[in-house]
Amino acid sequence: MEIRPGDGHHGGDEVADTGRQRGVPALPVVLLGLIGVATWLWWDAGRPGWPSDPPGLALPAEGEVVAGHLDDGSPVFVARFGSHVEVLTAAAPGPALDADGRAHPLTVYCGSSGLFEDLAHGSVFGRDGRWNGGPAPASLARYPSRVDDDRVLVTADAQPRDRPGRSTTTTRPPPTGPSCRAIPPRERTAATTRHEADDTVHLRQLTADAWAWVDARFEPVDAEPDAVRICDTRTCDEVALSFPDGRRPGNGPLLARLDADEQVRVLVPPRIAAQPQAAPSADSPPGQRSRPTTSGA
Repeated sequence: MEIRPGDGHHGGDEVADTGRQRGVPALPVVLLGLIGVATWLWWDAGRPGWPSDPPGLALPAEGEVVAGHLDDGSPVFVARFGSHVEVLTAAAPGPALDADGRAHPLTVYCGSSGLFEDLAHGSVFGRDGRWNGGPAPASLARYPSRVDDDRVLVTADAQPRDRPGRSTTTTRPPPTGPSCRAIPPRERTAATTRHEADDTVHLRQLTADAWAWVDARFEPVDAEPDAVRICDTRTCDEVALSFPDGRRPGNGPLLARLDADEQVRVLVPPRIAAQPQAAPSADSPPGQRSRPTTSGA
């Protein structure tokens, strides 16, 4: 009897055997997959930024303000008063701490005054983030958001807001008590809602995609009395910052990221933000004209 390829059991077995010989054993494939997943998780955990699960920001209780951060590490405040929930940037809109505009202070929510405050310059903002006094050129930027159960979901990028003009019909809310600038620095932790350092990274790990905490120190630059370099425990940034009038921040954790020119930009927490010896602005609301302090926040 003539046997043709593929005819009967013999041909079928040959095909099956050939397939088994050419196939890759299942166990090594599974092991390689598990190793790949574990490697990705280890690498991802070391990147600047924070995980995004659960999604959104925590919804504060009525009448409270909480500090949080977005998926890219941007520091924000979530304020809930009545039926209004606001997500506001924690970065003060200005003025900058340094001459080149690469270092800005972080604001705090002052429980005694009921206002957001830039302790470095004396600017204050209402519960909705609108400018309420001081040298800031604008209000705190606002993130459009919606409430989903006990989470607040940001739905769009931050929206900058101008500083209200003197002719505005918007009433500037008066402070409910003394400004936190008038409180001794050692007592401000209990009096303010603020951003504290999370896990830190090194300067060489910074990217343009996320803000990250760096345990920083400032090293003076020879022959430039106002210039310093940002350093960590391993290295220093090559580009110096200039802090006129001796208002260089003290050493300590700060938020940092790279800009489009690969230069380090920083947000300085009020705990280490130097305060200038400047007279209160004439735009300051009643109750805010307290004697300025000279020590760091």
